[in-house]
Amino acid sequence: MARLTATELARNLSAVLDRVSRGERIEVVRHGTAVAVITRPDPYLTSAEAFRELLESLPEADEDFAADIDALRGELLPLDDPWES
Repeated sequence: MARLTATELARNLSAVLDRVSRGERIEVVRHGTAVAVITRPDPYLTSAEAFRELLESLPEADEDFAADIDALRGELLPLDDPWES
């Protein structure tokens, strides 16, 4: 893993981001102590196909499902107004 000082990072941010976008991980140090690691984000979005498979794997809703949801709404709503002063 490459190591840069915070000053080097600030002076070369665009180039550092280019390196990270190509998959490199870069450790940032301040006064000799590691303070951060810059890396590409983990893919956190599910593909449409994976989401479709997830939905298909769920069990069927039973005939009481709508009534259960209505009962929960009755218990949870109305919510207190968080902006009320």
